Amino acid sequence: MEQPKALQDRIADLERSNTYLAVLYAVASSISVATDAQPVMELVLDQALDALKAEAGMILLREGNDCVVVASRGLGSPAFVGRRYPLDKGVVAEVAKSGQPITVYRGQGQWNEANLADSTMSIRAILCYPIQDLQRVLGVIYLARFCPDGFSTEENWMLNVLANRARVAIESARLYQDLRIANEKLESRIQAANMELIRKMEEISGLYNITHALMSHLVKHNDLQQILDIIIEKVNSIVATNISTIRLINRATGELEVRASLGIPAEIIPRIKLKSGEGLVGTAFKEGHPILGEDLAHDPRFAYFPQDTQKISSEIAVPLKIGNDVFGVLACASSEPRKFTGTEVALLLSAADLAAVAISNAQLYEKLRADKAKA
Repeated sequence: MEQPKALQDRIADLERSNTYLAVLYAVASSISVATDAQPVMELVLDQALDALKAEAGMILLREGNDCVVVASRGLGSPAFVGRRYPLDKGVVAEVAKSGQPITVYRGQGQWNEANLADSTMSIRAILCYPIQDLQRVLGVIYLARFCPDGFSTEENWMLNVLANRARVAIESARLYQDLRIANEKLESRIQAANMELIRKMEEISGLYNITHALMSHLVKHNDLQQILDIIIEKVNSIVATNISTIRLINRATGELEVRASLGIPAEIIPRIKLKSGEGLVGTAFKEGHPILGEDLAHDPRFAYFPQDTQKISSEIAVPLKIGNDVFGVLACASSEPRKFTGTEVALLLSAADLAAVAISNAQLYEKLRADKAKA
């Protein structure tokens, strides 16, 4: 028959085992739903203090060349969280580098380096235990007792289990963060692809509208002025500007004459004369490629006309040409500063190509009609 003392010891062992099981269950349950390591570190510390009957403690995680306090209890200062301890000295640094637990008692040679608490506290024993995976130490669990009792083998085992749970929480949180970042990048790429698809659809829709309008008119009339008016109307509807012009070169005078426009008073048009190389429009004509000006107040290429009371802040000019033969310029301008989107630029380039063919055909038709009338 067992003696009362032996029975009491067995009951104490059973109670301790139940406590350990409750601790492990609480931590495991927390880890299973955690996406952030911080609350799990708080729980691990609370459970470690309770299970090992320690009065104070903290958890530090490695960050670069330091260990940073992420959870703290009973150390005499509420500002412990966030403190950094370098890895070049101290017991915490030694545990973080070696991966081996260290127990230090008051009066030992390492005590001053081990005791990180307020000097007025009556701490008698400190246990530093590593949190580590197979390759490296991730952090340190730091526990302090006010009594001189050492930490038993069983308590070291318990702390080892808790350290492993902390490791799982850290790895899970980091994996979650990696997945979140990867998902954000994927969502960003999908959003960019959708925006590109929308841009392409807008471009195709705009080109279809212009093509359909031009072809419908060409089949019926082939009238140059009506074609120019259709082009201006359609271009203005797909590009957010309030001033649009089509200028055609007068080979006899060398001037780029406004043949169709929107947003410019009719009485001003005859006085706004440009030649090849003058202003953004003349430069686009001379060089045979699009010219973009988004800050005309500081753009030396812009031709300013004092008689024009309209303010122009941004403009894009696209040459009208067949092959290398440039015969006009399609220009869109805004009275307010703005940037032209990639979709708008692409639409204007494509619209200019369509317009050039339609205008060239209409000019040819007019010439043939005039020659026929003379015959």
